Amino acid sequence: MVLYRTRFPKTSRVLLLRAFFCRLKISLRSNLVLQPKLKARFLASLSMTIQKQFFQCLWLMIYLSILPLIIHAQANDKTLFQPEKPVASVYGENLLNINKLTAWYQHDGLQETRTDSKPTGFIFPRNTANAIYSSSILYAGNLIDGQTNTLIVNGQYYNSNFVSGIILGTRTGVREKEDASGVRMYRIRRDFATADLRDDAADYYEKPASSVSFGDINSLHEQYKKDWEEWPVQKGAPFYDSDNNGIYSPKFIIDKSGYEVPVLFPDADEPGIASADQVIWFVYNDLKATSYWGSPSVGLEFQTTLWAYNRNGGLDNAIFKKTTIIYKGTATTATDAQLKDMYIAQWSDIDIGRSTDDIAGCDSTLGLGYVYNQTSLDAEYQKFSLSPPAIGCDIVQGPIVEANANDSAIFGMRYRKGYKNISPTSFVYFGSGSGATPPSYGTNGATQWYNTLRGFFRDGPSRIDPVTNKSSVFWASGDPFTGAGWIDGTQSTYNERQILLSCGPFTMAVGDTQEFVSTVIAGIGENRLASVQAMKFYDKQIQFAYNNLFDMPPLPPAPKVSFVELDKGIILEWERDADAVAKTEQSNWQGYVFEGYNVYQLPSRSFPLSAEKRIATFDVKNEVTSIVQETLDETKGRLVEKIVQEGRNSGIVRYLYLTQVDRF
Repeated sequence: MVLYRTRFPKTSRVLLLRAFFCRLKISLRSNLVLQPKLKARFLASLSMTIQKQFFQCLWLMIYLSILPLIIHAQANDKTLFQPEKPVASVYGENLLNINKLTAWYQHDGLQETRTDSKPTGFIFPRNTANAIYSSSILYAGNLIDGQTNTLIVNGQYYNSNFVSGIILGTRTGVREKEDASGVRMYRIRRDFATADLRDDAADYYEKPASSVSFGDINSLHEQYKKDWEEWPVQKGAPFYDSDNNGIYSPKFIIDKSGYEVPVLFPDADEPGIASADQVIWFVYNDLKATSYWGSPSVGLEFQTTLWAYNRNGGLDNAIFKKTTIIYKGTATTATDAQLKDMYIAQWSDIDIGRSTDDIAGCDSTLGLGYVYNQTSLDAEYQKFSLSPPAIGCDIVQGPIVEANANDSAIFGMRYRKGYKNISPTSFVYFGSGSGATPPSYGTNGATQWYNTLRGFFRDGPSRIDPVTNKSSVFWASGDPFTGAGWIDGTQSTYNERQILLSCGPFTMAVGDTQEFVSTVIAGIGENRLASVQAMKFYDKQIQFAYNNLFDMPPLPPAPKVSFVELDKGIILEWERDADAVAKTEQSNWQGYVFEGYNVYQLPSRSFPLSAEKRIATFDVKNEVTSIVQETLDETKGRLVEKIVQEGRNSGIVRYLYLTQVDRF
């Protein structure tokens, strides 16, 4: 985190000062690159690992003179698994493209999907190859309404019977008209007023950046502004309420450059969630028709919030997908009706470039399901001189259920006592060569989906782990890197894969609300297995950030550094301002406390931080001498415990006299 930097007198060398912090049994990665954001919250590349014998510390860099922050297939044959593709909808599709991912979403709930059957629903990295053909949410449970007990199965599966709009009231069976004013997908971007929107427009209008016109950019800018102004808070869209009055009142001003820009929170109301850089919001419901599996409409409303970050590390490789489910019922729903023993799942047809060379896997300890290449090279990614990536999904927040008084669950981006979130309860996959067949359409498929969402074969029996010879609801849970455990593709053949990560059971009464939040995560390394390791590494960071509600460690107060140039040396000191020293050395964020300073030197201002050389360390005299954290060795494709800093218990010194400044 670049705060201060200066040049040595009479040399081209640059000194850096780092303060570092530690916490018992928990570590954070050190390569934080930050932007000024909402409420001065900072999102970073994070990981957590348990240590038994020593503290683990967060090193935060502090430079010595003020400088601004450095911010800086083939078409797939899916005829076996889907009905005829829908035509492009007049109600809209939209995309998230603020980071390394480009992903399209549909007004009726289809995810990472195009309405025109183009295999471009999800591109990773941006401007390369497609990696997902289609994704969605599927759910199943028992409707207990009066004397009836009916199996309900619904969701999107390559197609959708859901329609845009909210349900008007509880137990009315009345929905908004699909073509009503305001029934659309809303998309906002925090920096839309001042950002260069050329690449954004190129993605949105599907043309080369060189062909993007001023009219394209202006049209996109105006849509962003319109969605910012008309953000549908009254329907449930999330926003930051600066005056806590529950009324959305955005403001715009003219900045010094003459641009009309929105006023951001806390100075005004702002649309969005979790300090995200780009957000999409829309709502749909199930009232139009029976499901593809013969289940009647029950009156469920689905408010969808999609968001992403333009940050380094794991957050730059992920999209968050939150579905708020409200059981409003129909005109004939009884007051005591329930949806009981419900299961909900994130389904995805992941095609990494060429669709016929993929296999699946899961890590039940992370709640992660994923797809990666069986072969070393992929024909589509070879066109870009890239190894095939790995793509996964993680349920970072499952539905809530009652628990012990000391338990807490995330709900509405807050912790709620007395409840817990359901963790993923099964992972299955199917497709050509997988050894499992996807559920069918029609009424027979309802029972098949209910079995599948609980981790079984579609016709009921459990699947046997070929390594342990025991039944398992987490399929292919082995480690691809070491080859240990159940590995897809060893007992079956590689081809195309659909995956389903589920959690349950839970119950909803009429009027109840549940939340389901999943992520799509991408990783790419030096080879196909390194890609899996990168994806898992990012997943840990993402879950840690989510569990902390994106309230990441702020920058510690910077010490006030001065220097005196001598004839043959330089004196640096940062102890004169006692208040500044106290703020730095007494910093404490959730147990992360000050541990010491490092002084580094760079060849010049233009060199990257990787060119630094440490020339001094002053650390607190205590038991902390080595700082260890989990890091990703992308060359070898493995996670390693690495000593990232070492001290000598020298004690804290707040000045440095250098007579030899050229260390390069």
